[in-house]
Amino acid sequence: MSPYLESIFVKGIQDTDGIVIIPPLSNARFLALVLVMTMAYCLATVAGHGLRKLNVNHYVARLNEHCRQRPQHSDFGTALCGHLWCCTMEDWTQLADELMQQKPP
Repeated sequence: MSPYLESIFVKGIQDTDGIVIIPPLSNARFLALVLVMTMAYCLATVAGHGLRKLNVNHYVARLNEHCRQRPQHSDFGTALCGHLWCCTMEDWTQLADELMQQKPP
């Protein structure tokens, strides 16, 4: 492990005045953090695989460029792009609905 990462686990993260911003990680907290990150990665990968099975991955993420022979994004990247696309679509839909309610009859 690098000395910088080791110091984060032992001392935590401090600002320039020495005030602790993030306390040091105990073994249990570190394992919980790794478990949550692993679960998030697995769920996103499964979601991306589902998008690929539905054949909507070309709409969700720009997978190919004319000079590439291999896909640009993995299932994980496709799922993240798909989630971002869905969240953005919801936001724009709300804004469009509010704008349509304000128009005169």
